[in-house]
Order: sequence, then structure tokens, then C-alpha cells
Amino acid sequence: MQTPRFEPWVPFDFDGTLVLGESTYHGGKEGLVAGTTSAFDAAINYDVRWWLIGQVVFAAMDPGWEPEQLFYRRIREALGYRAGHADRVKCWTRTAFAEFIQHPLSSNASARDWETAQREFPMLMDQVRPRRVLVASSSVWQRLPDWPVSKVGDVEICRDGGVVYGWTYHPRYGKFDLNHARRVVAVLYQEG
Repeated sequence: MQTPRFEPWVPFDFDGTLVLGESTYHGGKEGLVAGTTSAFDAAINYDVRWWLIGQVVFAAMDPGWEPEQLFYRRIREALGYRAGHADRVKCWTRTAFAEFIQHPLSSNASARDWETAQREFPMLMDQVRPRRVLVASSSVWQRLPDWPVSKVGDVEICRDGGVVYGWTYHPRYGKFDLNHARRVVAVLYQEG
């Protein structure tokens, strides 16, 4: 079986919830992945399968990593975890995370990037095997397979077999609404 190019974070105490992000970017002169150094690039020799775990999730759980990045703080809050190191650890030892686009971008995603991500998406879901997916991007939501969408209140959801999907705006986007994201999470737990 083929595996995703970015290794998804699936913790040992996985509760069935996957947060599906959109993409990550090259770090430019600083390094391959935004916020890393070129020494990091050399160490991984551009094999970026494991960058997510080492650079993102473990860093989100590190008490010395302050301030917590806006994306991860808002996701943690939407999932119902409070501020502080203990809840950050609790969140990421139960919640899986993956990127929809499976390679670092140097600029906005191209049509080819989106097409490749759509083709690789089933492989990613086979590896993670979530019960519920919080899609943290309207752009990703629009590119999921053409499953029927229904509404529970103001929350749009769709299903693929036993997996329920719901979406919120990207947490760094101006239209992100934490209360709406919390409602999406509540519906995902109710339905999935």
C-alpha cells in the first residue's frame, strides 16, 4: 500500500477525530518548511514525510513553544480544550492531523496541486481511518469528493461510509468564527 508523502499525525490515544488542514509552505531562505532552518532541510534531505510530527504537533505540545501558533490554538479551542500546556498535550494525544496537499508549496496551490491532492486523498483516509473529520479550510471542503451535503442547523456535513465530515474556515482566515467551529465539532461528535 502506498502511503501519503506527509506522514499524518495519528496518536496512540486517537479518539477518531482528524483535523484536515490545507497545506504547508516552503520556508524560503530560512528552510523547506516555514519556520525551519536550512539545516533542518539538510538533515531530512527533502524527505518531508515526518516534518508534521516533529515540527508541528510535538512543538504544539512543547511547553516552551510560545506563543502557540494561531492555527493550532484555534483548532484546540474548537475541539473544546482549554489554554495551557496540559490541554495542548491532551488535544494532540487524542486528535489526528494531516494536510490535504501532500507536499510543501512555494506559493498558492495550483490546479495541479489540488488535482494531485484529490487523487491522493483516499490513500490518506485509509491510513488515518477517522470516524470524524474537521476540515479546516473552505478550499479543501470544496475539493472533497462529490458526496451529498446536508445541514444540521448552520453546520454543513457530508458522509463517506461511516466517516462524517464538517468544515470551518481556515483558523487564520478572517472569516473564521470560533463559535461556529465549536458547533461543527459538536455536530461531528454527535453524528460520528
